[in-house]
Amino acid sequence: MTICALDQMKVMGMDIDDTSVAIQGFGNVGLYAAKLFAERGCKIVGISDVTGAYYNPKGLNVGDAIEHVAKHRNLEGFAGGERITNAELLAADCDVLVPARSRRSLTPKTPRRSRPSSSSRARTARPHRKRIASSASAASS
Repeated sequence: MTICALDQMKVMGMDIDDTSVAIQGFGNVGLYAAKLFAERGCKIVGISDVTGAYYNPKGLNVGDAIEHVAKHRNLEGFAGGERITNAELLAADCDVLVPARSRRSLTPKTPRRSRPSSSSRARTARPHRKRIASSASAASS
């Protein structure tokens, strides 16, 4: 899934080094997605698990998050970002949203980002999130 998203980002002309990623779910899929996106140069701005979500628009240290989960078995108490709700993470400012949680991550009732972005890059990036998710879903079907 991560490789497909990275390939689609290139096709869409997105600068990978200037791309922010939020990942809902930090288990087997989400943890490795965060690691791969970060290794390729993306900025991981949000992660979550069943205990809550953590967000930092300047980027989270994925290695620290992985160490925290290895030690505590979940993200609860992770100090690398602001604690927010899982619903807030889904509406957070990012270029790519990865729904790596178990089923029913995104539903018709999923909140949408309604506040205006402070940068034109973020405003123009919003449509990318939908297209990449759709392309990645189609590839996995």
